[in-house]
Amino acid sequence: MWNEFPNDEATYRIQTQFMVGSALLVAPKLTEPTLVGYFESMSSVDYFLPSENVWYTYYDGKKVKDSLIGTLANGLYSDYD
Repeated sequence: MWNEFPNDEATYRIQTQFMVGSALLVAPKLTEPTLVGYFESMSSVDYFLPSENVWYTYYDGKKVKDSLIGTLANGLYSDYD
Protein backbone atom coordinates (compact mmCIF):
# COMPACT_ATOMS: atom_id res chain seq x y z
CA MET A 1 0.00 0.00 0.00
CA TRP A 2 2.78 2.42 0.91
CA ASN A 3 4.33 2.37 -2.56
CA GLU A 4 1.01 3.39 -4.16
CA PHE A 5 0.16 6.01 -1.49
CA PRO A 6 3.49 7.39 -0.26
CA ASN A 7 1.91 10.57 1.15
CA ASP A 8 -0.43 8.62 3.46
CA GLU A 9 1.61 7.52 6.49
CA ALA A 10 -1.21 5.22 7.65
CA THR A 11 -0.38 2.90 4.74
CA TYR A 12 3.19 2.37 5.97
CA ARG A 13 2.03 -0.12 8.64
CA ILE A 14 -0.52 -2.07 6.58
CA GLN A 15 0.54 -5.66 5.97
CA THR A 16 -2.84 -7.30 5.40
CA GLN A 17 -3.88 -5.72 2.09
CA PHE A 18 -2.17 -4.73 -1.13
CA MET A 19 -2.72 -3.10 -4.49
CA VAL A 20 -2.76 -4.92 -7.83
CA GLY A 21 -1.65 -2.18 -10.15
CA SER A 22 -2.91 1.26 -9.25
CA ALA A 23 -6.65 0.53 -9.30
CA LEU A 24 -7.44 -2.74 -7.49
CA LEU A 25 -7.15 -3.07 -3.71
CA VAL A 26 -7.02 -6.61 -2.30
CA ALA A 27 -7.82 -7.24 1.39
CA PRO A 28 -7.86 -11.03 1.84
CA LYS A 29 -9.21 -12.94 4.84
CA LEU A 30 -6.07 -13.94 6.75
CA THR A 31 -7.19 -14.95 10.24
CA GLU A 32 -8.48 -18.30 11.46
CA PRO A 33 -12.11 -18.46 12.60
CA THR A 34 -12.78 -18.64 16.33
CA LEU A 35 -15.33 -20.85 18.06
CA VAL A 36 -17.08 -17.78 19.44
CA GLY A 37 -18.68 -16.01 16.51
CA TYR A 38 -17.51 -18.71 14.09
CA PHE A 39 -19.58 -17.66 11.08
CA GLU A 40 -19.01 -13.95 11.63
CA SER A 41 -15.25 -14.43 11.83
CA MET A 42 -15.30 -16.54 8.66
CA SER A 43 -17.20 -14.04 6.58
CA SER A 44 -15.82 -10.59 7.31
CA VAL A 45 -12.59 -8.72 6.73
CA ASP A 46 -11.47 -5.24 7.79
CA TYR A 47 -9.90 -2.89 5.26
CA PHE A 48 -8.40 0.59 4.99
CA LEU A 49 -9.13 2.95 2.08
CA PRO A 50 -6.65 5.81 1.57
CA SER A 51 -8.59 9.05 1.41
CA GLU A 52 -6.85 10.49 -1.63
CA ASN A 53 -8.80 8.21 -4.00
CA VAL A 54 -12.44 7.54 -4.87
CA TRP A 55 -13.27 3.87 -4.29
CA TYR A 56 -15.82 1.60 -5.96
CA THR A 57 -16.88 -1.99 -5.31
CA TYR A 58 -15.55 -4.62 -7.67
CA TYR A 59 -18.79 -6.50 -8.34
CA ASP A 60 -21.33 -3.76 -8.93
CA GLY A 61 -19.33 -0.55 -9.32
CA LYS A 62 -21.09 1.30 -6.49
CA LYS A 63 -19.15 4.12 -4.90
CA VAL A 64 -17.94 3.35 -1.38
CA LYS A 65 -18.45 6.07 1.22
CA ASP A 66 -15.47 8.15 2.21
CA SER A 67 -14.84 6.15 5.38
CA LEU A 68 -11.22 5.13 5.72
CA ILE A 69 -11.74 1.96 7.72
CA GLY A 70 -14.53 -0.51 7.11
CA THR A 71 -15.64 -4.12 7.17
CA LEU A 72 -16.63 -6.31 4.28
CA ALA A 73 -19.11 -8.94 5.53
CA ASN A 74 -20.37 -11.87 3.44
CA GLY A 75 -19.04 -10.20 0.32
CA LEU A 76 -21.29 -7.15 0.88
CA TYR A 77 -20.10 -3.65 1.65
CA SER A 78 -22.07 -1.88 4.33
CA ASP A 79 -20.85 1.61 3.57
CA TYR A 80 -22.18 2.56 0.16
CA ASP A 81 -22.83 6.16 -0.75
